Amino acid sequence: MSLETLNFLCINIDRSLYGKKGGHFSPLAAYDQKTDRFLMMDVARYRYPPVWIKTNDLFKAMDTLDTSSHKTRGFAVVARHA
Repeated sequence: MSLETLNFLCINIDRSLYGKKGGHFSPLAAYDQKTDRFLMMDVARYRYPPVWIKTNDLFKAMDTLDTSSHKTRGFAVVARHA
């Protein structure tokens, strides 16, 4: 599979659900079916290393209200068009 056909998943989460402050956008890099966890990368990796997050915790963090837009957080599929 080439990068031209890959899709990426970017999440918008409330980081307070795992001890940080505020909302944040992060890419997901992997899913481990055995542990039911996603590998969440961070765009500020110099401050926050990658972390495996339980699926249920990830969904809870996305199902929160953004105080600026007053809309629910969630995810976006990012795709490259050939």
